[in-house]
Amino acid sequence: MSGRRDLLMRAYAATKNLSLENPAYERWARVFTFDTYTSDVGGGDITVNSVLGGLARTGRALVTSREEGVVAGIREASWFLREVGVDVETRVDDGGRVNPGDTLMSLEGPAELLLKTERTQLNLVQRMSGIATRTAHLIDLVNGADIDCAIAATRKTPWPMLDKRAVVMGGGVSHRLGLGDAILIKENHLAELVSQGVQKPITEALHRAWRARERVRFIEIETTTRKEVLEAARCINTLQNGANTIPCVIMLDNFLPDDAIAIITELEDEGLRESVLLEGSGNINESNLLKHAATGVDVVSMGALTHSPRALDIHQLNKGCD
Repeated sequence: MSGRRDLLMRAYAATKNLSLENPAYERWARVFTFDTYTSDVGGGDITVNSVLGGLARTGRALVTSREEGVVAGIREASWFLREVGVDVETRVDDGGRVNPGDTLMSLEGPAELLLKTERTQLNLVQRMSGIATRTAHLIDLVNGADIDCAIAATRKTPWPMLDKRAVVMGGGVSHRLGLGDAILIKENHLAELVSQGVQKPITEALHRAWRARERVRFIEIETTTRKEVLEAARCINTLQNGANTIPCVIMLDNFLPDDAIAIITELEDEGLRESVLLEGSGNINESNLLKHAATGVDVVSMGALTHSPRALDIHQLNKGCD
């Protein structure tokens, strides 16, 4: 299984791109920190100005967790805070587990700035940590059942790369980062080919995708029936000609677990299983995760990781000022 896991990581683990060293990732981080902050303080902080009369003193603050979880967003938050003039000492690394009362960051800077930046940095760390915590919990469930199946994010998210990195910090894998780094042929692409008069859209789409294989991390096609799975697997097997030169994935979209088991058995009987990675997808949640993961798929993708996360309860407490 290690060979299949290596192939899966080649396809779905874009960790190196989820870094502030990547200009594309930095742009997303800037949008959800500096742009949010600038919009927030655009009219001035009327509370500080009217109640406190402005603050010129140096302040200190601690950012702490009020519950158990896995932390993410520390690097992005500390980067943002340092850029605007706050000194930051991080006490925990992204991906680390914390308990209630643990300090995540120690902050020092102009007292007014600590108040102005509080919501921006907390929104970031709370959301990313909530996603990382949720991901880690689900992975613990799979590992505890002794199932070898990865958990991937999807693109159902308002904070694209930041949410993807949070999933990775929780132990998951990132899947596609955007439309340009992998080929994912979905039902609407196939429907468009049909409207153009293509008789075998799955086979034609895969042949066209194969010609672009050197420019992408992986090729994936969405299937909804047994017939589509078999056609895709047979085509991929022919294109590969015995060599997995690029990861090729078949998505089993909205397959019931028993149906997924049956089609995987059929792929094995035809000698096609080793040619493809299999992704379970569609309405997968905590209540049915283990059933889907145990079918034999290599990975399950879950939109619920990022489209509706619960923020981790993280708090900033300002200390005395000089």
